[in-house]
Amino acid sequence: MANLSQIVQAWPGPDIYPAAVCRDVIRQFQDSLAHPDIRKYLDRPKSGASSELWREKGFDVVLDGKWVSGKFDRVVIVRNAQGEIEDALILDFKTNRITAPETAATAGHYVRQMETYRQALAFLIRFPAPRIRCILLFTHPGTVFEFVQEGA
Repeated sequence: MANLSQIVQAWPGPDIYPAAVCRDVIRQFQDSLAHPDIRKYLDRPKSGASSELWREKGFDVVLDGKWVSGKFDRVVIVRNAQGEIEDALILDFKTNRITAPETAATAGHYVRQMETYRQALAFLIRFPAPRIRCILLFTHPGTVFEFVQEGA
């Protein structure tokens, strides 16, 4: 992972948000990196395969006859030596002011969003939706929630 201070300096937040919000976001970001469950999803994949990282990548697709626009916080695509996709992971950061025990209940509010993201990514990279993992990273309590796709 890149140097923490470089990441913070590269963040455009101070140009957009009030100083108090920026301080809180930076503190949550730094605190969340102390949690091994979160950190493991932000480190480079360890396999010998190559990986592709998308950050803050917008998309526009038509799903079930409806135009869908969104922005992936983070997507990791892992390819084998032949260049075929082996794994795809969508990470979405949430800053909800919750406690760790509230993670699963709060994650329930994001089921529709994450399923839409899963379908959009499947379309964009031509990869089976059931094989795309979707993870919420709750920065405030430092917890992780993985959505399980039916039939995966």
